[in-house]
Formats: sequence, C-alpha cells, structure tokens
Amino acid sequence: MTFIMPLVLALFMGADERGVAPPELIPAPPKPLGKVRTDPFQERFIKDFEKHLDDAFLASNVPGAAVAIVIDGNVVFIKGMGVRQIGKEDSVDAHTAFRIASVSKGFASILTGLQVGQEKINWEDPVKKHVPQFRTNPEDLSNSVTIKHILSHASGFPYQAYSTLVEDGLRRDVMFRRLQSIKLSRKPGEIHSYQNVAYSLIEPVLENVAACDYQTLLFDQIFRPLNMQDASVTYDEMMATQNKAIPHARYRKRYVPVSISRSYYNVAAAGGINASISDMAEWMKALLGHRQDVVSSNVLDSVFSPVIRTRVRNSAFSRFDYPRKGHYGMGWRVVEYPNDTLIYHGGYANGFKSEVALDKNKNVAICILTNAPNRFANKLVANFFKKYKDHYPKTLDQNNSPYVSLPVADRKQPLDPSFNTALPESAP
Repeated sequence: MTFIMPLVLALFMGADERGVAPPELIPAPPKPLGKVRTDPFQERFIKDFEKHLDDAFLASNVPGAAVAIVIDGNVVFIKGMGVRQIGKEDSVDAHTAFRIASVSKGFASILTGLQVGQEKINWEDPVKKHVPQFRTNPEDLSNSVTIKHILSHASGFPYQAYSTLVEDGLRRDVMFRRLQSIKLSRKPGEIHSYQNVAYSLIEPVLENVAACDYQTLLFDQIFRPLNMQDASVTYDEMMATQNKAIPHARYRKRYVPVSISRSYYNVAAAGGINASISDMAEWMKALLGHRQDVVSSNVLDSVFSPVIRTRVRNSAFSRFDYPRKGHYGMGWRVVEYPNDTLIYHGGYANGFKSEVALDKNKNVAICILTNAPNRFANKLVANFFKKYKDHYPKTLDQNNSPYVSLPVADRKQPLDPSFNTALPESAP
C-alpha cells in the first residue's frame, strides 16, 4: 500500500495520539484563494514507478523491502513490501528496522561537517591532531593523513585491509593498532582505496572533539533532531527491536534466513547504523537541504563535492545515461553525467542491502532497503532516475510550473568535475 505524507504517520497512531479534536472543535477550513492543482507529472510518475517497483520486486524473489521517495522536501511515496522473514507472516512496514551497512558512511561525514560548522574541527586537520596516538607506516607520513583523506578513502591504506577483522568482530582499538602497522600503499591523497577500518578512524576523532561517544553524538545531532525514531547504532539495540527485518542468504537457488551478526557494529561509522524506511525518508529531506535547522547547505556542499576519481560502482547507472564519471566525496559517491549529477551510496552487510541516491538539482531522492543480497536495489535506483527524467519534460521549468504542488528549493550548478587518479574498487 502506498502512503502519501503526511498521512503516513497517521497509519501508525490512534486518534488520541494524533491529537485529533472532537468534531465540534474543528474549525471550518478557509475558502481557497484560487484553484490549486497537483502536479500531473508527479502523479503519473509515481503511478508508473510503483508499477515498475511491484513488478521488479516480484521478479527478484527478495523476501522483504522498503522504498521511500522524497521530492522537493516532501515524502511523496513510502512503501513496505514482502515479509520480515521467509516462513513468517510479519510484513515489512514503514517502521521495520534494517541494517543500512555502508550507507552509514554518509552519516559520519555529515556528523563531522556539523563539528566543522561549530568550528571544533577542520576538514584539513591531521587525524593525529585529534588522536595523538595515531601513526602510519612509514611514520613520517603520520601528520599527512587528514580528516578529508579518511572520509574520502584516500588515506593511502591498502584497499580493504583488515576488513576480515571487522567480520571477526574485533574491538575497534585492536583493529586500529593493526591497521597502523601496515605499510601505506600510496601517499595520502594520491588514490581512492575503499577502507572500512580506516574510515572508522573518524569515530575517535569526533569523540575527542565532542567529549562524548560516537553513538551519543549521532543521537543528539542527527537522529533526534530529524525525528528518526527507529534508528540505532548497536547490535543490542537491533536485537531488542521487535519490528526488524531478518537477513537472508542465497542457498541452493533460494533465500534462507540467517542470524543477525555483530560484524560492522565494531566500525559504526563505516557500517553500523540500523534504520527504518521512515527514518531514511527524514534523512533524505535533510540531504536535499530541507532541514537547514539540522544540516546546513555548507555541510552538504562540502561532503557532496568530489574529492577523488573512482570507478562508478553501480554498473546499473549506465541504464540512466552515458557517458558518466565517478568520484568519491566524503562519505558519498558522485556520478556525473552530461546534464545530471547523482549523489549516492550503497551498502551490504550480513545479508542486508541498501541504496540511497539523490539529484540535488532536481530535488529528488530515493532509498531502498532489503533483507537479502540481490541486484534489485541497484537496478531500481537507476531505473527510478530514468523514469523521473522521462516523466518530466526537458522544457518544463519547475520554478515557473503552472501547477501548485510542493515548494521548489534552489537549483544549484553541477559539481566541479576535477579529480585525481584512482584505482578501481569493488566495495559498496
């Protein structure tokens, strides 16, 4: 079932909770000042996309999924599909918690940006300035690794070094000690080399700056202000959640449920967040610049700006347009086409697959969460933007549209296409 906001919350609340007044106390609505029409392009687009979504989900055999779309700061579509676990009848709904895996990286970079905005830290600060025990091999490069290098996977550590320690559930401090003993493959800033352990170095940096733990910082500065009611960042919180999706693995051409593991909670900044699709819808509002009280445009511009050249990880993006160029910003991938720039990140861990993507110029974003490994989410993101482009004529000036629908935010120019050389990578 599709819910159009703001009616979404009403489905999960009783009349008393919604604060509905008795009929005699509800004032009559004011007379309209003029004829107001909804945007027919948007209506047709949502209808067409939902049919495509239903068909794609059925063909994928994925047990459960949740999808949300935000346009111009409004949640125009939110839907749970399938079941939380094969063999059981509990359906996925708007508040079912999923692990979002590497999509967590965008939270860490924006959280860092909030500290930059408060002048507690600087993007160009050496990690060692805030974590004095930090060192590299060779040691003379220890002061060269900056916060920007960490958040753009350009610190020089070998690709995915010690990710096996993440899977083994080792403590964060143990992984950091081992990581720092390994020889850098390149000088900081020279290449993009995806790194979950190194990315999580941002946690002690932020903890020392804010004088509190990373989890507290996330709740205080992002989750609570954005009203992300189902979001959490630990294994114990996920296990205590009643309405949670169960991960699945492929076995003999079918999906079977597996246990929720502790892995990646030990690198929370890189992959440890749990969230529902309702949470992610609120997050997308902020990503599109519609929660300036929480996340400013300055922070968004910083983390979305290209830092280093990469391959385009999502091969399905060729479905949207071609040619394309890939970069990594800070916690976000940037895919540039001749006339469009997409910001996105994918995640996979413990049988959970996630994708979030946005086009800031068009003020539109989508998030897909699933509880099984499948290309369903990857393909859906690319097809979403293709359908959006097909449904909105090139000649339509949304700032001067005759249809009164949703507030249109400022359109910005595409990001600077400059880049450094980089090696291919294959992580989400």
